Amino acid sequence: MISHITDLKIGLYSAAISASAAFVQREASIYGTFFAIVLVLGRSLARVLCRFLPKRRSKCVSTANNHLRARIPVTRCLSAVIPILYVLFFCIKAHAQPGIDEPFGLSTIPAAQTAIGATWKELLVEITNDLSIVNDCRENPPSCSSPAAIEFVSIANEGKRNEGPARIGHLNRAANFAIRPQADDQWRSPLAILSRNSGDCKNYAVLKYAMLRELGVSPDALKIIIVEVRSSHQLHAILAVREQGGWLLLDNRTLMLVESSVALEYYDPLYELDQNGIREFALPTRSPRLAQSLRPTRTP
Repeated sequence: MISHITDLKIGLYSAAISASAAFVQREASIYGTFFAIVLVLGRSLARVLCRFLPKRRSKCVSTANNHLRARIPVTRCLSAVIPILYVLFFCIKAHAQPGIDEPFGLSTIPAAQTAIGATWKELLVEITNDLSIVNDCRENPPSCSSPAAIEFVSIANEGKRNEGPARIGHLNRAANFAIRPQADDQWRSPLAILSRNSGDCKNYAVLKYAMLRELGVSPDALKIIIVEVRSSHQLHAILAVREQGGWLLLDNRTLMLVESSVALEYYDPLYELDQNGIREFALPTRSPRLAQSLRPTRTP
């Protein structure tokens, strides 16, 4: 019985190391990744020990008590190592994370000159022009001659009645229902999107980006993120909004707001687009498909 309990302890310690590795991998920082490798190696060592000891026992002629005494140091070693690993991880995390104020907790680097960078630069100018038209329509509705701007104000007002995450959630829902989902090979300005009444993920992201800016959210707190969906290996665009010290993701495929730190199970972030231009995430492999030319259309 005692022998079985000892074997169970070894198994539980191995499971704890496996869970720790999965947790750290979700943190996705360079320090977390390194530490996850250490945990995986520890898990492998535990499995080797669990396999080795029974084989050793079958060849021995000693008593069961001798086998038990041989396994006790293993359990004691694992029980001592796991707390040390946890302490090491949280010390590293506390040291590393404050300097990274980016979605997913990942560092970014300046992106190379690509077609999408030029496209985004042009689109930022169009967004600013559209917001000027929207502001005129909001201040003087009777003189507004743009149906798209009137619709923009109506959708934005869905979020204006709330504050904080509730505002972001209401606007996300309103924007998701504002246009029909349809593939589009071009990046378009907000009013062009509403005039067309359809668009794909990047159009939804641009629309929400512009609406939150119009509602007073700082441009520094808004980033359009290009990700690769792990399950389908397809590119996808979402909007990240900084709120209460974290980053919330607005996705046209769901009405829920998702904290970016838990979304790494589903997405590999590639690029971020904001008022300062385009940057790429340092760790994931970047897709060459983003180098394709994507020309924005003019606002009608």
